[in-house]
Amino acid sequence: MNGTEIPKIDVPFSFTRRPRPIPPDLRPDWRVSVLLLILYYSRGHKVSLRKLHVINWAIRSADNREVLLDYLLNKTQSYGIVIRFEPGIIRAIDLAKGYKLVEMEYGTPSGIKLTAKGAETAKKIDSLADCFEKEREFLINIKPYVKEKDISVLLNWEN
Repeated sequence: MNGTEIPKIDVPFSFTRRPRPIPPDLRPDWRVSVLLLILYYSRGHKVSLRKLHVINWAIRSADNREVLLDYLLNKTQSYGIVIRFEPGIIRAIDLAKGYKLVEMEYGTPSGIKLTAKGAETAKKIDSLADCFEKEREFLINIKPYVKEKDISVLLNWEN
């Protein structure tokens, strides 16, 4: 046998397609649950789209949570903080709207709010002790400090 030949395999075999795992933060159920928790912990169960994007960016990693919390608590410089506007959160909003969990308030600064059904669902998610522990803790910690003005400065939309 020279170096270019492949030996014959005389054994039956088959290929089975396996599903690829999707990281949790890309799963629609995770995204909708986090969206509901963000709204649940927001003042009046409402949030602007800008604020939602910032909190969604922060909630996805421990480093981002630390950066945002430091910015809000210590009013550190916003230079160097790059917020990623995640298109997946828009899909989560659309899915939540389809299930009547949220509704849009067009023409108002707070553009998204929980419906009664959404608040009930968020309360159930919040009551699960072993789910979304870090996310809940983060939302509780930032609640008194996250203001639209700070979000605008962070996004460099105001000075």
